[in-house]
Amino acid sequence: MNGAHTSPVHRTLTLSVLACLVCVAWSPVALADTAWKEDGWLTTTLAQDRLDLGDEFGCHSIPGLSWQADPGAVALECRTYIEERVRASSWDSRPISTYTPDGLTMAQHTTVAGQGFVVHGDQTGLSTTAWHNATDEPIDKWDWYNLGRRGGSMEQIIGSVEEVQTAVEQGGLVNLYWIGRVNDATIRHDRDITAYLSQVEDVWFTTWGEAWSYWTVSKCHEFSHSVRTEANQSILTFESLVTQECTSMNPEAWNVPVTWTLDFNGTDVVS
Repeated sequence: MNGAHTSPVHRTLTLSVLACLVCVAWSPVALADTAWKEDGWLTTTLAQDRLDLGDEFGCHSIPGLSWQADPGAVALECRTYIEERVRASSWDSRPISTYTPDGLTMAQHTTVAGQGFVVHGDQTGLSTTAWHNATDEPIDKWDWYNLGRRGGSMEQIIGSVEEVQTAVEQGGLVNLYWIGRVNDATIRHDRDITAYLSQVEDVWFTTWGEAWSYWTVSKCHEFSHSVRTEANQSILTFESLVTQECTSMNPEAWNVPVTWTLDFNGTDVVS
């Protein structure tokens, strides 16, 4: 058992529901360069309820600032806006995902990443890609600057159960789109899609930041394990380590739970 092989597991099917980008749907950040008044939504119990349910807050835009003219300023201002009002996730207070419009250059995306936003989406138009199809698994950090959209929309009438099911069965990260609210109008989700997702097996629900943080473990990880004999049985103790060497490679990563497999070369496992 000392020769047990370990490797990180990537679930065959993951699902990312984009519902909490900070924009007109969820906060006072409007899309037009007009005067706006903060509604305080991010400081209410409603925002905390979303965090308790596993949602993540990311960025969309800031009135008066342009992604094309100064993407770094938009990213910095939006990050500050979130951090002063709410945690980005139950795992960390720092937001690491953001909307970026189609047409920005790689240099501009790098500037946005320099403000701590490592996931950009979706369909940003770059030649590098992540999860535009079931086999488009990201290799480098900059692949995440162009996150794909798979599975379509969760919005009522627009969404399709068949499209979602096809994407889920193909595997990989399924990234659905749904704006929950526009101004005072609530956009209803498709109940059939929700029912399907609640019943399908081998799927775990995640967010952009969680998926990226999980991915970083495959790039750098360390663990310790030991074996002791007790009552004629071998007992394995395994621990995944958080090291300075790995965290320095991806300092933005949240400390999310990680799944591992252990290969005991055919040895029977009692419990």
